[in-house]
Amino acid sequence: MITIRQFDYHVVDACNLACEFCTHYSNFKGPANIMTIDAIEAEWSQWATVIRPERIHIIGGEPLLNPNIVEIVRLAFR
Repeated sequence: MITIRQFDYHVVDACNLACEFCTHYSNFKGPANIMTIDAIEAEWSQWATVIRPERIHIIGGEPLLNPNIVEIVRLAFR
């Protein structure tokens, strides 16, 4: 098992803002790609056999747009 300092994970590729300085994941680029709990659990179970992150950064455009954000945070603490 490899311990890493942090692991960044996108849970939604959209944002409800249009900040001038932002260079990615604007809501003006089409429909949002929202990760499902099943997809996240499947991906996390694969990398969890190889790496152990000290921190998981839940990111995206705006992660709180994912309707499953509470379950995602709970999953991160397992």
